[in-house]
Amino acid sequence: MQKLWLRDFEHHIPAAVWQAAEKLLRNQAVRRLEEIERHFWVTTVADGENLLETEVIITPSKVKAFACECWEDGRHLICPHIAVALYKIRQYLAQKERERQMQAQAAEEARGRRLKVDNILAKVNKDDLLAFVRHYADKDPTFALALKAHFASKLRSTEDQYTAVIRSALPESTKERPLKPAEMRRARLALDALMSQLHAGDTLVAFHISLAVLQQLAPRAATAEASQREWLLNYCRQALQLLTTADMLPPEQRERTWQVLLELFLETPYPQELEPDTLRFLASMARDDEHYQHIRKHFDEAPLPTPTPVLALFSVALAERTQYAVLERILEAHLDEPTRPLAVLEMLAQLGYLAAFLPPGMALWQRECLAPRQQTALEKRLLDAAEKAGDTDHQSTILRRRFCRQGDAHTLSRLRQISGAHWPDTRALLFEELRSQKATDKLALMLAHEEDLSTLSALLQETADLDLLQRYEHLFFEERPDFVQQAYVHGISHYLNAHFGKQAADYARQYLAALVNKGHTALATQIAQALIDRFPERTYLPDELREAFPKNQRPKFTITNTNTTP
Repeated sequence: MQKLWLRDFEHHIPAAVWQAAEKLLRNQAVRRLEEIERHFWVTTVADGENLLETEVIITPSKVKAFACECWEDGRHLICPHIAVALYKIRQYLAQKERERQMQAQAAEEARGRRLKVDNILAKVNKDDLLAFVRHYADKDPTFALALKAHFASKLRSTEDQYTAVIRSALPESTKERPLKPAEMRRARLALDALMSQLHAGDTLVAFHISLAVLQQLAPRAATAEASQREWLLNYCRQALQLLTTADMLPPEQRERTWQVLLELFLETPYPQELEPDTLRFLASMARDDEHYQHIRKHFDEAPLPTPTPVLALFSVALAERTQYAVLERILEAHLDEPTRPLAVLEMLAQLGYLAAFLPPGMALWQRECLAPRQQTALEKRLLDAAEKAGDTDHQSTILRRRFCRQGDAHTLSRLRQISGAHWPDTRALLFEELRSQKATDKLALMLAHEEDLSTLSALLQETADLDLLQRYEHLFFEERPDFVQQAYVHGISHYLNAHFGKQAADYARQYLAALVNKGHTALATQIAQALIDRFPERTYLPDELREAFPKNQRPKFTITNTNTTP
């Protein structure tokens, strides 16, 4: 099929075809023109008395395909009907393009005629604009506040000017109550204007804004209600991050940051969410002897009991300087009020001072003076810290006590894995601890886990605890069935020695029935016969024990005649 472009197709078809098409155009032969689908056009052309339908595909301006009803079989060349259809399509598309351009031009002209701020600013002179700004700022406090917040940095940058803006946005009168919606919008408008300047490139401006934000907002955020606390904290976090992570701050700015953060942390209500980053920065400064002595002076002069912020700061400073022994003594001296050293220990762990956290943390944990939930949380944190530090001794101590408390196989497996080559010593220590606690159930679990069947059988025989025997009897059925029989006879006999009648018979019958249900009918029969032999005076016992078996499997016991002939 011939390939053509819509823009000049008439120059690439036979002259006779185009002349015939022009004649059709003069006669207005195109009766219908429609885009059925995108790029697919259908036209109806009148040629004499005939109405012929043509189909044309154009993508986007290239003629891709065409067909006409006038075509004879085998013909694929353009005809006058196709040519006139292409002409009309081109004419229609050109008209649509002109209309689109006219609409775009009209829209552009309309936009130019609108009353826009840019249009006004381009025409107004400077004096008139300044007069308007002054007048409007006098009339509208919100506008005046936004103006100050946006342009405060144009003055010589100090903390005071930004502090003044924040105090205007958040007056002291609103400190003791929640902000109203209008007050909150006004405050955030000013604060957003200030915070947008943190990363504008002027580091001095950013430094002063950050200090002002922290000093004014941190104490307010610490006591704010939940609905307003988070957005106040968001501004504080941005400011704190800039101050504590900017490694290129000049020494005088780092010193000023130290002074401000130290005062905020120790002497004002301070948000708990900001404490880790604040303490991390203050501790890093404590590497310097002068700063450390300053912190120590706060600790030495603090009233008793030592306030938690002072205790936390001094502890973190000691950890930073690797004075672990001093830190341990300081925290141990405060164990009488365990919640305060607990808060300090959690902070040490959170900041990654694992070597400083573990010894005093273990001392507090071993005292078991915390609430159950706090005790469990501290144990988990200690175990995590010991794992990260590779401290197997502390891991072993924690897991050993956890097993004594919980008696679970998972803890026992972890303890054995951590102990490694020292497992025999750890096992012996655990064995003695469980013995002293008379925790026979946990001791039996350990022995079963170790497959120490000899010691386990002795323990089961010693305790005569049939419930415990039931838990581990499966370990002995195959290789030591005689032990199972003896243990049951011993345990049930121990009970029968102190109990009589139906109560005693029911007790014996329930354990025999359990064995029968597990498929050990013969063993149950032997145990029952041994009990009957041991207690011949209890003539009711054979009939009672026979009830433990299904009717069709009830055994016949040998009854010893206890009557004697005079």
